[in-house]
Amino acid sequence: MSWSRHGAVALVALFLCTSALVAASGQPIGLAASESNFAAGTASVRGQATLFDGDPVRSQFLPTRLHLRDGSRYVLGIASEGAIYRDHLLLRSGSAEVASTGRASRLVASSISVTADQPGTSATVYAAKDGVTVMVRKGEVKVARLGSTRVTTLGAGRSATLRVNGREGLTVDSDNAVVAASRVQAAQIARLTDATKNYTCLETKANSLSRTYSSLSGQLAVAQVTRSAIQQRIAAGDATPADMRQMNDINDNMRTLTRTSFALSEDLGGVILQHHPGPGDPSSSHTIHGHTTPEHHGQHGHSAPPPHGHMLPPHHIPGAGGPGT
Repeated sequence: MSWSRHGAVALVALFLCTSALVAASGQPIGLAASESNFAAGTASVRGQATLFDGDPVRSQFLPTRLHLRDGSRYVLGIASEGAIYRDHLLLRSGSAEVASTGRASRLVASSISVTADQPGTSATVYAAKDGVTVMVRKGEVKVARLGSTRVTTLGAGRSATLRVNGREGLTVDSDNAVVAASRVQAAQIARLTDATKNYTCLETKANSLSRTYSSLSGQLAVAQVTRSAIQQRIAAGDATPADMRQMNDINDNMRTLTRTSFALSEDLGGVILQHHPGPGDPSSSHTIHGHTTPEHHGQHGHSAPPPHGHMLPPHHIPGAGGPGT
């Protein structure tokens, strides 16, 4: 009888301990918000969703903003996929912005860790089959292979494609980073263009970004071909002074194209539903930042009535880090 009593006590203690662990693991870690449908966990969501540790997240036509309780912030890009954890975002495909607003944010892609721990830092990370591309707009990020103590720092204005090299090292390729990022940007602009079928207010923005990308990609292609040809002549010892001058011009142009790509990256990460026709007046429009008709846009994260039927942007959603939260 004594053994049975002790055994029962032990089983109860084990049950309580297990229940506590389950409850702890089920605690929310943050909030996701987007103006278009997105997936969080196993559900398809529109507007906002509570995030739990390990939840897969997939954005569709517009970016998805991830606000964690610890203060870290991420923006999962258009047509991108990952998983959110308490201490990092795992990026599987597409892009994500990692930022520090006083709290370090860490992103992992293809066994490469990118950490923004300097306040004011913002960078976009692109995940592709041939490597991970990082564009640092402000501040700096620390990059390392998972499990390695070797750290590479990329400062503001730097872009690089990173590939795992050997046991602990990384290959840092700055020359082709913009080209690598442009491949992901192309897919995102195509998805944004698809969104205009349902969100006509996105047409102006989508067309503008498409024109920018078309010009950028065309100039990148010409620069790549020309630079490759000159490099071959340099290697063969056949380069002329005119070739060297042209190479300098190409390098100058690449710096300009890099700035354009940075701006395009920021624009794609910040796309929201902005302009809508005024009621009964197709020629007029207003913005979500100054509307005065509650029947056109709800105030608490709920859907607006037809014909719009979409959600408010994250900065109008209580608890998403915007005004009124």
